[in-house]
Amino acid sequence: MKKKILVDARMVYPKPHGIGVYVSNIVKASKFFNDFDVVFLINENAQGDLTWKNQNTLIAQSNFLDIKSELFEIPKILKKNQFNAYHTPSFSSLYFCPVPYIQTIHDLNHLKFGSFLQKIYYQTVLKRFAKEATVLSTVSFFSQFEISEWLNLKKEKIEIISNAFDFEKEKISTSESAVFEKYKVKPNEYFICLSNDKPHKNVSFLIESFERYFNSTCPKKYPLIVSLKSGKSKGNNQSGIMYSDSISYDEGQVLVRHARALLFPSLYEGFGRPPVEALLSGVPVIVSNINVHQEVLSGFNEPMAMLLDPLNQDQWVNALIKNATDDRVYVDIAQATKILDRYSFQSFRNKIDQLYKRVLKVE
Repeated sequence: MKKKILVDARMVYPKPHGIGVYVSNIVKASKFFNDFDVVFLINENAQGDLTWKNQNTLIAQSNFLDIKSELFEIPKILKKNQFNAYHTPSFSSLYFCPVPYIQTIHDLNHLKFGSFLQKIYYQTVLKRFAKEATVLSTVSFFSQFEISEWLNLKKEKIEIISNAFDFEKEKISTSESAVFEKYKVKPNEYFICLSNDKPHKNVSFLIESFERYFNSTCPKKYPLIVSLKSGKSKGNNQSGIMYSDSISYDEGQVLVRHARALLFPSLYEGFGRPPVEALLSGVPVIVSNINVHQEVLSGFNEPMAMLLDPLNQDQWVNALIKNATDDRVYVDIAQATKILDRYSFQSFRNKIDQLYKRVLKVE
């Protein structure tokens, strides 16, 4: 009888986000595993999601980060179903785990920018659970260093299993022309920012910088599509900003692939997936010059990747003007290969496979 591991996948929602995409890659990778069984813990409302077609799943009553419920429900599920190991690929933690477990911490965002309760959760529940993990992993050298400092562990004790990317563009079910018509833009004649409105995403700073560009004497004025509700941050259509918090995954893919540039002004990230996805689609990126962007985007220089001070509006205004007035640039295959060599899906799959075998003690 094969050994089996339970992977918490309750954070995989129809609207993509960093950790959800990471877990979706584990789902794809699991199809290649032959020496053990992977079962994914999902919510009842995810049953119709095609992600779970032909996958082994279990339904949890507790929602992701429902602390009152998950701390007690998950250990019971592990014991009742006789799992041999558990993987929590996020900051969701337990008081007690009856089997060997893997904890993946992507970053310390909530510890730095979160609410009072989130910080308490990190310092009490997550910190203890992470230190006692059979294997502790993360997604970048930057996060490895930060987590090692926080937990007072040697860096070598924290494994790096980074995000995975595929050079093949995903098939989009949405008509590109319909997307352009809906958002009233033309290909290569708009900027896009798909960040949320959390403090570390720094979107209000970007909007103020964009307004300065749009009201400048620059001869070319292109609009900015922002994935937020109007009114959540400063700005309006008169300043060239179009708000929409209902951008579907397929629409987002179309809009990124045909933008003049993806704008990503984060103050903090554990990896920063969107800029890499944009570059692989041939789209320039204008991003903050934080440590993790310098790590992940190494090898990409202007005009493909402009790394700017996330607190210096003058730099961002000048970068927008430069992008708007210069000829459109595209990434070449050689540059894209640099990313894929570092973050290939095959490498990710192999690392997860070996990790699960080790924790399950499968020869």
